[in-house]
Amino acid sequence: MVRVMVVGPTSRPSLEVADEVETDLIRLRRTGAEVVYRSTGAGPRSIRSDADVMDAAPHVVRVILAAALDLCLDALG
Repeated sequence: MVRVMVVGPTSRPSLEVADEVETDLIRLRRTGAEVVYRSTGAGPRSIRSDADVMDAAPHVVRVILAAALDLCLDALG
């Protein structure tokens, strides 16, 4: 099965973006693909400039590394 993770790169609360996120996840789902959403919960409130991108980047990397570790731990049983 293909796994896709969409990362929310801002500090906006999950409840605030839930409807937007669900619409995107439904659009992205395909047969045989698992699509999940994880928010960084940190960084800028929105991405509007290169400075916002730079502020968000380390939080996005942290979420991706945590997800990769989770997959490795799941594979080990």
